[in-house]
Amino acid sequence: MIRMSERDASRFHRLRGRPGVSPNELVVADRDWLHGRFRLPVDWPGFADTGPIFWPTVVFAREPVVIIQDDAEPVVADPNTTMVYNALRPYKRRALTDRGDRCEWFSVVPHLAIEIARSLGLRAESPESLAPFTHTTCAPALYRDQRRLSTQLADPGADPLGLGEAVLDVFRRALEPGVTARQRRSAAVTEPTRRAHRDLAENAKAVLAQRYADRLTLDDLSDELEVSPFHLARTFRHWTGQTVHKYLTALRIAAALDFIAQGTPLTDVALATGFSSHSHFTQTFGSLLGESPSAWRRKIMQATTPEIGERGEARSGIRGPQTPVRGDPSNETAAAS
Repeated sequence: MIRMSERDASRFHRLRGRPGVSPNELVVADRDWLHGRFRLPVDWPGFADTGPIFWPTVVFAREPVVIIQDDAEPVVADPNTTMVYNALRPYKRRALTDRGDRCEWFSVVPHLAIEIARSLGLRAESPESLAPFTHTTCAPALYRDQRRLSTQLADPGADPLGLGEAVLDVFRRALEPGVTARQRRSAAVTEPTRRAHRDLAENAKAVLAQRYADRLTLDDLSDELEVSPFHLARTFRHWTGQTVHKYLTALRIAAALDFIAQGTPLTDVALATGFSSHSHFTQTFGSLLGESPSAWRRKIMQATTPEIGERGEARSGIRGPQTPVRGDPSNETAAAS
């Protein structure tokens, strides 16, 4: 594996704003794939536009942001949503929290990306038309596995063969849910109804991403979105393939992975992520990921040292949901930070 310089990395993720400075961290390259961690402050001068990306890429969000790819509809990119970028496709972003855009990304060389896409039944005629969708659902197990893989890739002594296989597997698993989701959404009725359903689901995702630690009820959420609880529940499930409760629980577990990696006591993690108790948190964590929080902590700590923040300091302590910056993902004309 080769560690790329910031200058070389910017060839694959163009970064407009501050010459000579890159928010790409820990970029690792192989002949067939690239991996990086994106840490883009909300006050970055080019925050709204850092694309396009040269190779087909999947991105796993740590913080929720709104992404608009080319002429596609806005999408709330959060830990339950994997963003999929065809090669060279322009995109823009809007902030949802004051922490900006924090994510991990995996890029695959075009000919292999096409092979992976075709194995899933996609036409994938070129790197620019690899996937006919901009995002897919990210299951908790996939989110956990890419987090663990990102940590392992930082270890110079790790087995490159196994890591290469793991990167390609993560890329395939990221694309796979988009095939069935596309089939489900094509069954929607009229175009105005489809758009209304999409807007409602994305707006609900934005609220959940910013308030995952709150003790929300379906009535709370439906009141905020000015729809009936039944309409919200039915529409959200049709659009995302998940119930509102399942989606919220997965957001909480994704946030918990961060807290655990920082060394936060598990009881504090439970309360900071909206669980009623340590036992409820542990039970839910185990049912979704097949291992206990303490087992996850041992594995992640074996392969890493404490994460270093943008200014060089170790991140620690509890971080709850951040103050919203702007929220309505259906408003494509909102000004960027």
